[in-house]
Amino acid sequence: MLKRVQSGRRGWLFLIAAEVLMLCFSAVCLMHREPVNLRFSQEELVYENGEAGFYVDHSFGVGRIMTPEFTLPRGMYTVRISYDFVGTGMLGVCYTDARHDYEVSGDIHASGEGSSVCDFKVKYADRPMYVYGRLQGDAWEGSYLLIREVEIEESPYAVGSRLFGLAAWLLLLDLAAVGFLYRDRLLPGREDRFCLKALLLLIFAGSLPLMVDYLSGDAHDLPFHLMRIEGLKNGLVEGMFPVKIQPGWLNGHGYAVSVFYGDLFLYPSALLRLFGVSLQTVYRLYVLTVNTATAFLAWHCFSGMGKSKKIGLVCTCVYTMNIYRMTCIYGRAAVGEYTAMVFLPLVLYGFWLAYTEPEGSSAHRKSWRIIALGCAGIYHCHMISCEMVALFVILLCVIGWKRTFRKQTFVVLAKAAGGIAALCLWSLVPFLDYMKNGMFVINDAEGYTMFRMDERASFVAQLFMNTYQVTAMSLGHHAGVMGEMPQTPGLASLAALAVWFLLPGETRHETKKRTGRICLLFCLLSLLLTTYLVPWSALAKAFPILQYPERSLQYPWRFLAMAGVFLAWLICLALQHAPEGGRGKQVMAVVFVGVALWQGISLESAVLLETPPMRVYQGGNLTGGEIGGGEYLPQDSDLENYVDRPTFDASCVSVENWERMKKGIRVELSNLTGEAAWVEVPLLMYQGYRAQSADGSRLALAAGTSGRVRVEIPGGYRGSFTVRFAEPWYWRLSEAVSLLFLAGMVLTAGKDAGLAGRMKRRFAAAPKGEEAGKERAK
Repeated sequence: MLKRVQSGRRGWLFLIAAEVLMLCFSAVCLMHREPVNLRFSQEELVYENGEAGFYVDHSFGVGRIMTPEFTLPRGMYTVRISYDFVGTGMLGVCYTDARHDYEVSGDIHASGEGSSVCDFKVKYADRPMYVYGRLQGDAWEGSYLLIREVEIEESPYAVGSRLFGLAAWLLLLDLAAVGFLYRDRLLPGREDRFCLKALLLLIFAGSLPLMVDYLSGDAHDLPFHLMRIEGLKNGLVEGMFPVKIQPGWLNGHGYAVSVFYGDLFLYPSALLRLFGVSLQTVYRLYVLTVNTATAFLAWHCFSGMGKSKKIGLVCTCVYTMNIYRMTCIYGRAAVGEYTAMVFLPLVLYGFWLAYTEPEGSSAHRKSWRIIALGCAGIYHCHMISCEMVALFVILLCVIGWKRTFRKQTFVVLAKAAGGIAALCLWSLVPFLDYMKNGMFVINDAEGYTMFRMDERASFVAQLFMNTYQVTAMSLGHHAGVMGEMPQTPGLASLAALAVWFLLPGETRHETKKRTGRICLLFCLLSLLLTTYLVPWSALAKAFPILQYPERSLQYPWRFLAMAGVFLAWLICLALQHAPEGGRGKQVMAVVFVGVALWQGISLESAVLLETPPMRVYQGGNLTGGEIGGGEYLPQDSDLENYVDRPTFDASCVSVENWERMKKGIRVELSNLTGEAAWVEVPLLMYQGYRAQSADGSRLALAAGTSGRVRVEIPGGYRGSFTVRFAEPWYWRLSEAVSLLFLAGMVLTAGKDAGLAGRMKRRFAAAPKGEEAGKERAK
C-alpha cells in the first residue's frame, strides 16, 4: 500500500478519498444516535445520606446535594444547573463508584447568573455518575446553596468533537507516512537529519509537564489566559471577527482584553474549542506548539549567526531550556511573555544580518522582513516585551551609528519600521483609540504605581541560584529570597560569561571585535536591569517620560527574557571563535547542553511534584472573573456591581423583558414619566457600543455604575432598544491594511525564494539505480 502511495498522485488521491468517506460515514452514524435529555427536578435531589434535599448552608452537617445516579453512552454532554446561592458554591459531575474527588467535569463555580453550563466527556458507558452541588470549605456564616434544576443533554459540540478527533489522527498518520516515504528528499543531508532528531528530543525534554491529563493548579496567570481562549471562542460564536470585546467575562459584561492584549496566536486554540476540544487540551497543544516554534526558529537563527548548524543546536538547547523561559511556561503561565520569546531570536538575527552582512547582499536587503516579522510577532504576544526590545534596538542604533546611517542599512531599518507599523496597525489603532479616549486602570497614574519596580527587583545572588520555589510568587525585598520564584536564566546560560572570561588572550583578541563587545554589553546590561542596583523610582522621578514604561513593565526581572537570548548569542560567539584543535570546543558544547537539560528537567520535575492538578474542560470551570489585576477595567470599577440583569429606577422605568443577543443586548421597557430616564444594561461601557431604538433612532449612552452601559430613555417611550458593539470604520481600514501588507510580504518572499520550484524539485521522482546510490552516499 505504501509503495502504491509513494509511486504517484493516484495513490495519495485514493488514500484521501478513503479518509473523507470514513469521516462522512462517521458523521452520519453520530448524527443518527438517539438523543439524550435528562432532567432532574428539585424534588428528586438528595443529600449524601440518601435523604431528600436540595438546600445546604453553613450550619448543615451534610456536604453535598446530589442527583440520582445515571449512566450515559460515551460522548460529550452539556450539564445546566440552576440555583440560588450566597458565598462560594461548587458544582460538578463525578463517578459514583470512585472517590468524590474523581471528577468527570472538573470544578464548576457557581456564578451570579443563577445557572452554570459546562460540557463534560463520558469515557465509560457502564459507569454510574451523578451531579452534585456543595459549599466550599471557606464558606462563611450566611452562605447557602439551593439547587432548582439539573438538565443534561448532548453537547452541540459532540459530533464535531468526535469527527475532529478522527480527522486529527488521520492527519497525523498521513504526516508520518510523508515523513517516512520522502525522508531522503525532505532531509537529504546527514547533518540535517541529526539536527532534526536532536530538536525533536529537545522539544520532548522541554514538554514533560504536558504529559499528564491536567494543568498546574498553582500557575500564576493560568485562569486568566484560559479565559482569554474561551472568550475568543465565545466571540467567534457570536459572529465577531476579529474579537475585540470578549463576552462571558464578569457575568456577561464582557472585557476588552483583546484590545489591550495581543491574542493573534490564540485564535487556533479558540477554533479548536469550536470543535469541542477541551480547554486544557488546547492549552497543552498551544504550549507544545510554542516549544516547537521556539526550538526550530532559534535553531535557524543561531545556525545562521554561528555559521554552523551544530553550534546553532547548542545555542537552541540553552535558550529553550533556560530557567526563566521554563518558569514563564510552567510556573507563571505567562502566555504572552513566553510566546514573545519565540520571536526574540528572530529579531536578533534580523539586526545581526542588517549590521554584519555586506551592503547590497541578498541577506542584507531582505533582513528588514525578518526584523518586521519578529517585532510584529512580539507585539501581537506581549506589549511589555516590545518595550524591552525597543530599549536594546535604540541602544544598538546609537552604538553602531556609523552603520545605522549607511545609506542601504538606513533604508533596511526604515523598511523594517514601516513593515512593523503596517503589520501591527490592525491591533495598534484600537489600542491607541482606547488609551486616548478612555480612562482605565492601566492608564491611571495614581492607581497603577511603580512601587513594584523597586520592591520586586532581583537580588544579584538570585541570578546564580539553582534552588528555588518553582511556582512561588515574587514577594518583594521585605521577604528576602526565602520562598521566591526563580529569577535566573539558569547556570547553562550564565556559564557563557565564565567561558568568555576564560578564553585565552590570543583567542580573545579575535572575539573582541565590535560584535563580541556589543553582545557582552547587552548580556551584562540585561542582567543588571533585573536587579535592585538600578534606581527605578529615582529614574522615573528625574525623567517623567519613563513613568509609563516603568509602570507597565511592573517587574524588572522581566529583562531575564532579553538576557536569555543575549547569553545564547554569547555562547554562539564563544563556540565560533574557540581555539581550534583538540576537543575543547566539543567539551564546551557537551557541558552547555548537559547543564541546560539538567536544569530544565529538574525544574519540570519540581513543577509536577509540587503543584496540585487543575482540570479545566470548558468555560464553565472558570468563574469569568479571572481578570488578574483588572488593568483593562474602567476606573472606579466595583466587581460586586456586575449583576447579570439591567438595573434602573423602578419608579421611572418598567422593564418587561430583556435578552442577550449576538454582540449585544435587547431590552423591552416603558418610560413611566414624561422626562428622560435611564437603564443600565449588563455590559461594560467600551468605545464601540451603540444603542438603537425599535424605530431606528440612536439613543444616548454614558458610563454608569462601575462603568456599565447607561442608556438614556426619552420621556414617555414605550418599546424596545438594542445595544450592540460595532467597530469604527477606521478600525476596519487598519485591519485591511495589515492583511494586504502581510499577503504582499508572503507572496514576495515566496517568489524571491523560488519556493514553488524548490518544492516541486524536492518531491520529483527519486533518481534510480546508480544515481540513487551516489545521492545516498552524499
